[in-house]
Amino acid sequence: MAPALVKLLPALAGWIGSAVKVGKEKATAQLERQAALANSWVGGLLVAFWFYPAVANYVPVLRESASEGFQLLTASPEWYWQLLIGITLTVLGLGKKTISRRRKR
Repeated sequence: MAPALVKLLPALAGWIGSAVKVGKEKATAQLERQAALANSWVGGLLVAFWFYPAVANYVPVLRESASEGFQLLTASPEWYWQLLIGITLTVLGLGKKTISRRRKR
């Protein structure tokens, strides 16, 4: 039995090494994607969209439009919010796998 295990060890080591290499490549790709997002205009647009109502409430000229905006948003259907949040999470790189990993911890 020992000789069979000795023969399996190099194959097992090669398999583990290739799995680690694939993991490193996936992590590198994820970092590159996040770096590209940090340099894009999409992130800034999302920040402006999500924080406009909060900021506009403190600017007298924009207060009325913020109030009207909140009224319109409260009338929005649930699917709209799900779509908006889904797009935001996708653009920010928080896909389904990332969220499910965080829940397990």
